[in-house]
Amino acid sequence: MTKIEMINSMLTKYEFSTEEVEFLTKYRESIAKANARKSTKPTKTQIANEGLKERILEVLTSEGVTAKAVGEALEVSSQKASALLKQLVETGKVAKETVKGKSLFRLAE
Repeated sequence: MTKIEMINSMLTKYEFSTEEVEFLTKYRESIAKANARKSTKPTKTQIANEGLKERILEVLTSEGVTAKAVGEALEVSSQKASALLKQLVETGKVAKETVKGKSLFRLAE
């Protein structure tokens, strides 16, 4: 349950004084405002990762490539390469297949 949901639940279940209702309402609005700000502005890391994702697309071939090989080509850890590859798979730009227990990544068709 989120903070906003909790406040809404409290306001409907319990009786508060006018002052308490005003406080909870303002607090709920400040949370909503902060959440709106967070969701629209990408972080520095997200911006940097977009550049890495483009470089990953350049490294991939029609043959399968492991996350470790991608990491070595870009000089990043295999964990970071794997995480970025997963994001690219979710967007449909990269296809993933498992061969003999190894995940191989290639450009999506």
